[in-house]
Amino acid sequence: MGFSSGELFKDRIGRSDGGADRMSARAYIAALTVFIAGGLLGSACMASLTYNMKPNWMWIAGYFVLCGGGVFIAFASNNWMISALGYILVIVPTGATLGPYIHLFTLASVLKIALLTTGASVGVGVAGAIYPKSVAHWSGYLLTGLIVLILGDLSRAFMPAFGLPAVPPALWEWAGALLFSGFIFFDMNRAMRMDYTLDNAVDSAVALYLDILSLFIRLLEIFGTKSED
Repeated sequence: MGFSSGELFKDRIGRSDGGADRMSARAYIAALTVFIAGGLLGSACMASLTYNMKPNWMWIAGYFVLCGGGVFIAFASNNWMISALGYILVIVPTGATLGPYIHLFTLASVLKIALLTTGASVGVGVAGAIYPKSVAHWSGYLLTGLIVLILGDLSRAFMPAFGLPAVPPALWEWAGALLFSGFIFFDMNRAMRMDYTLDNAVDSAVALYLDILSLFIRLLEIFGTKSED
């Protein structure tokens, strides 16, 4: 990407362990890329194992417990290996839960949307990385948007019962796709302003991994072709 090793940005944020795992900008970007790609590949492998399974409420509860715990461990730890363990606790249940969901769509459709998501994520992520200013002030807007999106997803099924018109699904999915694209831009911009350490690379990978998968799900809902079986 043409970054010089050393100072890509001056306004660094994030935790540092005193430099024990500090690295150059090139090495940091490489590590971040490997962690993100590894997480997505791991989820794809888990999804292939659970593709034909039927999840129940215990499965879903287990997903939230393991994934939430993994995110907490990753962000709370200053040791990159412990953070990586937390990342694995996010990857495994997320991929396992994703399997039955993508079973609802044709394989060709899933692969097409996976390529579309990859291209969009790379484009938005690079834009966020090279944007010369911090977008930390976006955090409140993005969080508000996420809360509205979640509440909207939950309420859509109940609105008709109260005589209210349901929000068109396509409109809601597009709003989600735009929101998670914003999260990718934000988290990549933030990642490049953190100290260049392995632990920060893992932490940033966790956030971007969740952003990318969320974008994939929204795009699959918009453009995906449902399976007939």
